[in-house]
Amino acid sequence: MIQKTKQAWFEVWGNEIAQNKFLKYLLLVLGFINLTLIIGLMALALRTPPIFAVSSIESGQLRANPPPKEYLENEAKRIITAYLQNRHNWDSGTIQNSIGAASRFVDNSFRKSFLQANQSQIRIATAKKLSQKFYVSRLDLALTKGTAIATGDRILTVDGFKAVSLLTFNLSFHLGERTEQNPEGVYITSEQLIETGKDQR
Repeated sequence: MIQKTKQAWFEVWGNEIAQNKFLKYLLLVLGFINLTLIIGLMALALRTPPIFAVSSIESGQLRANPPPKEYLENEAKRIITAYLQNRHNWDSGTIQNSIGAASRFVDNSFRKSFLQANQSQIRIATAKKLSQKFYVSRLDLALTKGTAIATGDRILTVDGFKAVSLLTFNLSFHLGERTEQNPEGVYITSEQLIETGKDQR
């Protein structure tokens, strides 16, 4: 026959402390296991999954190789040309949209000063009904330095009169993240007019 024994208060307290220590150790072990599982899952989730090409002749894993320098140079030239075409081709009704289109090629560090610098040009072009065309005739690029020199003819029209100028721009850029708006990942960081040759026609 089992008899109930009355424990002294210190014995009950000792049992409670022992149980609490056991639960604390158990909680630490479970926490460590959960942390290990979370780290493992994150490592697996961030890994790039392998891609395999399968054909009747040969199958193998596709590896992402960095694009050749020639490809990067062509991309940079394409973006710089598109930037200049958007930036310097406008009329009094489209100048706001043209500069907005050019701003998507501009790096965040340059965007604020870029938009501020164009506010006066937008006001003058709108007030005086100006229009401008710019044609890139030469583009020299230094990919490793992130610089480009673009030369072209600007045709400025005021009240039906046209003035033709030879403009040369010094631009700086860097290769950044490829996005839907900028798949090439080329971002303009500065633009400076370094030479102006005027030929009135």
